[in-house]
Amino acid sequence: MYGNIVVPLDGSADSERALPHAQGLAKAFGATLHLIQVVSRSEEVDLARSAGDSVGAAEYSLGVAEQLINARIARADHYLKEVKSRLTSEGITVEMAVLQGAASENVVRYAEEKGGDLIVISTRGQGGIQRFLLGSTTDRVLRAGHLPVLAIPPAD
Repeated sequence: MYGNIVVPLDGSADSERALPHAQGLAKAFGATLHLIQVVSRSEEVDLARSAGDSVGAAEYSLGVAEQLINARIARADHYLKEVKSRLTSEGITVEMAVLQGAASENVVRYAEEKGGDLIVISTRGQGGIQRFLLGSTTDRVLRAGHLPVLAIPPAD
């Protein structure tokens, strides 16, 4: 039933609540887990664009922004390798990828490109106006894709 299970992680304990569920399914079905982390570029690039009017200041700011983004990508890669190591030691086949851009769009695109059968993702438990204003990656993944999504609620 499940051959490829996509698990988006952001490095937080909240996102890792999805792992036990994904592990259990991977073991039961002999599935490959696809661990992904999406690094947004928007904050750094927006900051660089607002740095100043001179060409030199803009170029410097963009250079600094690229360094910050590359550092976040390196941290994400290191984190996913640690999680992958834990899972492979339990006999689970794991692939991993660090992606750049909007989280929900990248999660859905990656799952579709890799033949994902299921996305296992945790929710943060935001509600009310905060959820309305900020949106939710999980909500956007649920609405954007055509794959089944197992959404893991927050712990009490």
